[in-house]
Amino acid sequence: MVASSDTLRDKVESFILDLLAEEEQRNVEELRAELTAAGTDLPYDSILLVELMTRVRARFGVKLKPTLQTAQDMRSVRGFAERVCLELDEASDGSDHDGPLSGIEGDGLDERDD
Repeated sequence: MVASSDTLRDKVESFILDLLAEEEQRNVEELRAELTAAGTDLPYDSILLVELMTRVRARFGVKLKPTLQTAQDMRSVRGFAERVCLELDEASDGSDHDGPLSGIEGDGLDERDD
């Protein structure tokens, strides 16, 4: 595996927050602080998160299964990120992966302008 699951979750979570900040035309760190104050799972409007699924799918190459658990996970940024990571883990089955995960290290998500 290219990155540990915590690191991967952090990267997916950061990508989702970047998309949300872009949609709202807000500073990502201010949005993160606001969502963190609302709860450790970073609760967010699930309708907007569902709208972002296409962009997350394009970036990470994962299609979320339409299950009750997925719907529950879509109530927060952290739950969304964890669901993406679980789907990626299931898709990779522990084998070497040259798909969407191969570019996670150094993908530019860590290099933000503050």
